[in-house]
Amino acid sequence: MGVALVIGGFYLTRGLLALGQLKRDPGLATDYDGRPVAGKGQNFLVLSRSTSDRTDVVIVVHLNQERNQLQLVSLPRDLEITVGGIRDQLADFSAADRPGVLRAVESLLGARMAHVAQVDIKGFVGLTETLGGVTVDNPYRSTTPTGITFERGVITVRGETALAFVGDDSAIPDRDRVLAERQRSVLRGVVLKVLRPETLANPVTFSAVADELVRYVIVDESLTTAALWDYATTTRLGGSADIRAAQPPVRGTSSTPTGDVITLLDRAKLAELGDALRSDTMAAYQARYPA
Repeated sequence: MGVALVIGGFYLTRGLLALGQLKRDPGLATDYDGRPVAGKGQNFLVLSRSTSDRTDVVIVVHLNQERNQLQLVSLPRDLEITVGGIRDQLADFSAADRPGVLRAVESLLGARMAHVAQVDIKGFVGLTETLGGVTVDNPYRSTTPTGITFERGVITVRGETALAFVGDDSAIPDRDRVLAERQRSVLRGVVLKVLRPETLANPVTFSAVADELVRYVIVDESLTTAALWDYATTTRLGGSADIRAAQPPVRGTSSTPTGDVITLLDRAKLAELGDALRSDTMAAYQARYPA
């Protein structure tokens, strides 16, 4: 028993030390004139880039004030918006000559993001191996060029299979929308497993998870180790029903003169989403517009 406690204490300490080594970038969340004030609950911005100048994944995550529900909204990367007099697709606001994706999202929604995390999606899915796989709801059956078949419905993915799942190159109709849904599903599955009491209470598993997070995630400077531990230990999610996806505020697609597809805003739904993020009523918004 004494040896087990010593070993457990070693791995728990190692895990906390690993979280302390998490890369923090002060440039991920910088103040600016006219920035929205904090509302009820907590909003997080999760980003992933495929190149240094383009953001491929933009997910707004709302944690309610009671910390027992998460709502996820994937904003299309080709969403056309205007920020600071600049009109462009959302994905391109991470370029050096643009105001940044955080400002673009906050200005669009009129809601403040408490924290920002930049995730290497291809690396992050490696965490599914450490967690023993995650359960996802696949909306569309497909077979990748390498021969991996994903059946429609509830499936379990891990490691290389999870990587293929979120980056499927097969001819899926409405591919961007389907892959955004898959990325949300994997994120949901990972969050559920990371926040399970048996993960947090198992020093060996917690240490392994912390090591993976350090490799694949960069966060803003204010998301300290103490803040991360506080979120992890005070967020009480009972199951997948407590992590739901809501529709983004869009009304269809169009194309630019050069033939690029763009997603168009639904202004009425945008106003509802912004209000829900500020007033901690995302559950009601998600009930009206489930994804």
